[in-house]
Amino acid sequence: MPGTLQTPQPNAFPPGRRGVYLLTHPRSASNLFQTMMSKQPGYQNSGYKLFDGGFATLMNLEKGPLSEWPEEERNGLYETFKTAFGSLEDELDDCAKNGKQAFVKEHTIFLSGPDRLFSTVYPNDNPPALPSTNAMPPPPPPPYHTQTPLPSPTASSSPSNPSSKSGIRS
Repeated sequence: MPGTLQTPQPNAFPPGRRGVYLLTHPRSASNLFQTMMSKQPGYQNSGYKLFDGGFATLMNLEKGPLSEWPEEERNGLYETFKTAFGSLEDELDDCAKNGKQAFVKEHTIFLSGPDRLFSTVYPNDNPPALPSTNAMPPPPPPPYHTQTPLPSPTASSSPSNPSSKSGIRS
């Protein structure tokens, strides 16, 4: 059907693919694309999942370096961010249960954890790293291709040997 993405059969998705991720900047007209994608068969629109965590970080940048915050407040901000990522993982699981691919749209600024954003604004800030949680298993390593070793040159086919059978002369 023209104007739609043709959804492969459930087992025809590329391995490890769980959706389409549109990473954008605010005010870039990406909502139009999001609206179009939400109408495609086989896709589930996720909405903003990282917004709360990212916005909480941006709104607190004026409070000063994160490493100087009381531990309880810093952990609260980290928890907001971890909850947002957990929500994204839950959405991906829901898509899998429904036999659909996720369409995820996020602003790129929200992909960085609070520790990274604060370190960018305050270059001398060295807050404790945001512990990562990953409910999804890590992807399998990429397949490695082994190269067939080249045969070692013999005296009869050596390029330095003018009587070489290969016809190559040095």
